[in-house]
Amino acid sequence: MNPAQRWLHGLDHYYWLTAFLAARGLQKTTCRLVALVIFALSAISLTLIWSPTGPQGLRNQVLAMVVAVCCWGMTALWLRGRWPSALESRICVCLGSLCVAISCLIQADPLAGLFGATAFTLICIYAAVFHTTQWLTVSWVVAGATLILLGIRLAATDIAFAISSVLLVAFIVMFVSLTGKAAIWLVDADILHENFEPLTGLFNRDGFYEKATTLLASRSRGDDRFLAIAVVNLDTFSLVGEFSGLTGSNRARVEIAARLRETARRDAVLAHIADSEFVIGDLFESDDASALIERVRGTVSSSPSRLSASIGVVTTPLQPLVQLPPHDVLDELLSIATNAMYESRKSGGNHVTYVRSPSLTVLDDPGSDEWFDNVEPA
Repeated sequence: MNPAQRWLHGLDHYYWLTAFLAARGLQKTTCRLVALVIFALSAISLTLIWSPTGPQGLRNQVLAMVVAVCCWGMTALWLRGRWPSALESRICVCLGSLCVAISCLIQADPLAGLFGATAFTLICIYAAVFHTTQWLTVSWVVAGATLILLGIRLAATDIAFAISSVLLVAFIVMFVSLTGKAAIWLVDADILHENFEPLTGLFNRDGFYEKATTLLASRSRGDDRFLAIAVVNLDTFSLVGEFSGLTGSNRARVEIAARLRETARRDAVLAHIADSEFVIGDLFESDDASALIERVRGTVSSSPSRLSASIGVVTTPLQPLVQLPPHDVLDELLSIATNAMYESRKSGGNHVTYVRSPSLTVLDDPGSDEWFDNVEPA
């Protein structure tokens, strides 16, 4: 896909950005901020009823109340216990655009409506950052139609002022939304396609290998002497797709990814490497990673999808590995953990198989001397 096509048809970043916010503890704050903005818009719509430039007549005042009620519904959506789904977010983009349009068009003074049309910048920047260009275009179309209608009303008294005012607001809306689109496009080009799995916001396999090498290089952390790799496979995940379709499967993956992120330590490396398969890499003081793994089992089983997990875990002393080629080490450890996971599945699922301090073939064949030449002494 060339840059122009990626600009027009790029990935929907909703799940990746929500996962990114969750990883930094900002998801709840973002929910509250979005809810606050929507509620403020409803308050403005109601307050203007008492203004001589605001909505006049029973019909327009009822429409102002309808806009406020819609905003309250969207506010409640963002204040729920869970983050809205991508579909709910897109509905908010469409409904929010419509509410702003109605609020602008029912004002008795078209200049007041034109001033209120600057609120489209809030919806457009949200659509540009979180969703694809198609959803941003929806907001643009609604905003454009609203500005044209307001411009026609304003032109009845001053054509030149109407044209310049409409163009000014249109330029503001376009500039802000295109700036947001350009920013997320740069992130999309430089980051998302390289190391991250866009649906869950976790590392993909390549990203896991790259990030996990930092664990192998953690020689200064003397209290963490063991490396643990856990492969988590969701039992009966295929049934979720059969009963709930692709949307249900994606939602389950996102839920599990968010829960794993909350369960694992901040320095742990998390990856989504297959439809129903996740990987966790972390360092421990001993070869016993059962405390983490039991938390993982618990958080998976308590998710809304009510899945269970078959888990394979390998733990190995860190010190013998620090001067070995990291990809060779990770290849072997991931293979051992995956085989252990298959043993858990053979046991009926919802089971954990531990492999502690196995004999690694990479220790017998450490690779080329070039790797040792590039390793700094401890």
